[in-house]
Amino acid sequence: MQCMVLTPTGTLLMGGHHKNLIELDLNLMEEINVVQVNGDNCAILRKHPRFICSGDINGKVTLHDPSTLSVEHMIECHSGMLSDFDVHGNQLVTCGFSSR
Repeated sequence: MQCMVLTPTGTLLMGGHHKNLIELDLNLMEEINVVQVNGDNCAILRKHPRFICSGDINGKVTLHDPSTLSVEHMIECHSGMLSDFDVHGNQLVTCGFSSR
């Protein structure tokens, strides 16, 4: 595990250098959902009122539906590695590496 975020439903969503997002029910302390990510990993997770946002090390940010975790949008932000990102309102700000 490398990153985690609390979902609007009160569960914990965890990701890392593997192909799955794992949703954990904190009351029952058991895994309730496993969703395969489109990339090879999930290095960063952020919460937004309309989306759960995940970033991978290959420069891509994916916006997931918070209730089903299905992919709503995928954005290729950098051609190199994504270092970090944040969301606020309708703005997405990323920092990472791109080749010239």
